[in-house]
Amino acid sequence: MFKAESYVGYKLCWPGDLVVNSLWAWGRGLGVSKHHGIVSSAYGVYRLRPGLEDYAGFIHHLVRSSPFHWELQVRSKGIWISRLQLTDDAFLSAPFPLPPPADQAAIVRFLDHMDRHIRRYVSARRRLIALLGEQKAAVIRRTVTCGLDTAANLKPSGVEWMGDLPAHWSVPRIKTVCRVDTGHTPSRKVAAYWEDCTIPWFTLADVHQLRGDCRTYVFETSECVSELGIANSSARTLPAGTVILSRTASVGFSGT
Repeated sequence: MFKAESYVGYKLCWPGDLVVNSLWAWGRGLGVSKHHGIVSSAYGVYRLRPGLEDYAGFIHHLVRSSPFHWELQVRSKGIWISRLQLTDDAFLSAPFPLPPPADQAAIVRFLDHMDRHIRRYVSARRRLIALLGEQKAAVIRRTVTCGLDTAANLKPSGVEWMGDLPAHWSVPRIKTVCRVDTGHTPSRKVAAYWEDCTIPWFTLADVHQLRGDCRTYVFETSECVSELGIANSSARTLPAGTVILSRTASVGFSGT
């Protein structure tokens, strides 16, 4: 995303080196490298002692496992979880289970095999979900533009994307069948408008979430506004089932 102005203080990294981001170790920001390159000064580079190079694959799986994730959290220091830092001494004093060479090699082969198997399964599921999404969209389009009666007489709608419609259907303008409400956000400078409140406040981020999980209705919002904020702005409360339209995002329906 950006290029450093200088690489002074950066560290060399070789295949088989364990690279740890001291500020993100608690969030699995670590692993054994497969490449030769450089890393920033925020990272620690740890090299296995002679004779233990074959353990690189095992250690990669170990340090990224759930049990060791907990070990990294309790050894990192800080007030907030997002600001925890792992020092070299704290990391190097962590206990490592060290199985015999034959056992660790078998563990790595098994985990690599399962990883490939699960990745293929996930990839196949994603392709299936994409196909089902296309089928769903086609069913919705066919139903909302032609209805359930497949034998109904059709007529040109006069709208390119609609195509032909059942002959007994009408094509009114949206403004003739609904009321459009707009408003402005209550002042963000007044804390009383946004604290200890329960009225859901829909934002662009709430509408965007429809793209992530293909939901039709928005039941939760990231923010709430107070009755005082509504009273001191042009915003208005709307009933459940209201169509939410953002000029720059998706369309959804309010479930609250």
